Amino acid sequence: WDVKDSLKAIGNIRLNQNNNKRRLLSGEMHLFNSDSITQILELSKSAEVYSLIESRTAENQPFMKFEDIMTGKIVKATIVQDTIQTLNIYGMATTDYNVIKDSLLIGLNNVSGDSILMNFNKGNLSRIQVFEGAIGQFTPEENNSKVDSIINYNAEYIDYIINGQKSILNNDAKVEYKGTIIESGKIIVDWNTNMLDAEKIGEEYPIVTKAGESPMIGESMKFDLINKKGTIKKGK
Repeated sequence: WDVKDSLKAIGNIRLNQNNNKRRLLSGEMHLFNSDSITQILELSKSAEVYSLIESRTAENQPFMKFEDIMTGKIVKATIVQDTIQTLNIYGMATTDYNVIKDSLLIGLNNVSGDSILMNFNKGNLSRIQVFEGAIGQFTPEENNSKVDSIINYNAEYIDYIINGQKSILNNDAKVEYKGTIIESGKIIVDWNTNMLDAEKIGEEYPIVTKAGESPMIGESMKFDLINKKGTIKKGK
């Protein structure tokens, strides 16, 4: 302990929380109170966070254990009344997040960026924001998702609204799925409907390119990821 209500540790840090449901590893750790109910936990020198979840790969199958994985040079967690509120990951930030809907595993979402901010509601992950050079890949679980192939995507900023099942990509946004590439200043994907909306931002027009076809450009675009059909407004 270095000062009142502050703890520092160096070398091979291993922390277990909530009966091993969350594991934290790092080379250095600093834990301190910012107020009477809030603690700040800082992990540095190759920080790793593992969060255990339970899901089923099929409706008639028993629950299985899976891990969400977060890594970065520095991880900073805000804990209020023993419940995590935010998790900030800095420097070569990555996360592997298992997408679950109605207890069924839908797929694995891998994303990386310069930094990642994760918000929690009552201890459950509710939002993921990825900053600067975000690159991601969604791999669907076989038979559990209408999306039946890997989706690759990237943007300067990505915002995942977990409960709302939406992904928002801003600035140099790009989505690639089964030979179709969509680029725009802004792309919004609604995973409930599997509909993609692309909007012009500045001089970044929505562009859709399919293998063997000429690119199509417009002011705005709607695209169905399942049947790969869409509409373009004010096309050029």
